[in-house]
Amino acid sequence: MGPPFFWADGIRSVMNLRAYFEAIRKIEAGIVDAEVVVVSCETADGGREGVLATVPRSLAAQMIVDGKAVLADSGAEVEQG
Repeated sequence: MGPPFFWADGIRSVMNLRAYFEAIRKIEAGIVDAEVVVVSCETADGGREGVLATVPRSLAAQMIVDGKAVLADSGAEVEQG
């Protein structure tokens, strides 16, 4: 079995998993709180921009590295209900 790969613009590309997980760990280390608010980014698979969500720091770091979200401003809160 070869290295993991993904398709980008119809081209097969090899994914550097070491760099990917190092980036996640680096961002996660910079997040102080156990849960943070993130703002979603528009994605090619239908993700809507501007949706607020409270997520654990590990998931927030992964979403940021994947380009699916950014950290919200410190005063942002998710509406309940």
